[in-house]
Amino acid sequence: MMKNYIFVILAAILYSMDFALQKLYQQKQGTGVKAGLRFNAVIGLVTALIFLFVNGFKIELSLYAIMMAIGMSICLLGYTILGVSYDRGDGCSLCMGITFLG
Repeated sequence: MMKNYIFVILAAILYSMDFALQKLYQQKQGTGVKAGLRFNAVIGLVTALIFLFVNGFKIELSLYAIMMAIGMSICLLGYTILGVSYDRGDGCSLCMGITFLG
């Protein structure tokens, strides 16, 4: 039972770290399309490395996993582009914040 609470606390800490890193990245790189796509690419690479480490550096693929990865990539790319194109005016940080969080 206590393990569940630890996971919730850990998730909250990691989520807040992601938000803080996103804000630092936005301050340094801006909130354009290229910056958004670069941020998502870096987060994807870091996530892939974490999953490789957790999985013992073994890669096992199924057709279902490949299809889900392709679908997620397409959705994330479209979500980022739509979020940036929606924000044409004043540099709406809320729009980019939602876009970066995916």
